[in-house]
Amino acid sequence: MSLARPLSVLSAACLSGLAAVALAGTAAQAEVREQRPPCTPGATANCLPLVITLAAPDGWREDFAESARRGVQLFLPKASSFRDAPALIYAKVRPNASGADLKGWLANSNAKWIAAHPDARIEPVETVAARPGIGTVAIERYVSPSLRDQPAELSATFFESAPDGRSYSVQLVLSGLSDKAIAGAVPAFKAMLASYAGATATRP
Repeated sequence: MSLARPLSVLSAACLSGLAAVALAGTAAQAEVREQRPPCTPGATANCLPLVITLAAPDGWREDFAESARRGVQLFLPKASSFRDAPALIYAKVRPNASGADLKGWLANSNAKWIAAHPDARIEPVETVAARPGIGTVAIERYVSPSLRDQPAELSATFFESAPDGRSYSVQLVLSGLSDKAIAGAVPAFKAMLASYAGATATRP
């Protein structure tokens, strides 16, 4: 899998000097934190400056080596590698420096995705309530037939609000080689979303 989406549409210039941010009113010590050592101004787009405290669900593991290579927090079924996994889950964190709301953020991101992949379509699935500090989570289905490595994705996007007033966008994505692979990994995806964001998706 190439993970073309996070490395193109979702990648951002690596930032240095960001303090770790503990989020108020969260469960299980959920937080956005800065990686150490921080990214440098000359780092590549794959640099991973910000992460969230996200635990792998039962039967899955976090692949730290591939996470560092690809600029996302990457989770795989324990019996699979990055090259042969039929489905994987990744998380991407970005500062919301513009102060955009969730609707505006998604409209901008999705427009870029469609422009880059004209045959793709994005289908809203549902919006669910989350814990304090997040508010709501927007879940969408991405179908991109021309992308052999990631033709189907289920994406949950939300914002974190930090005590110092900073805002961060977080995207948790289930990416699969087929609808069948996506369906098989939905329970793990829902478990991660509920564990971190306190949001319970009712539909795949």
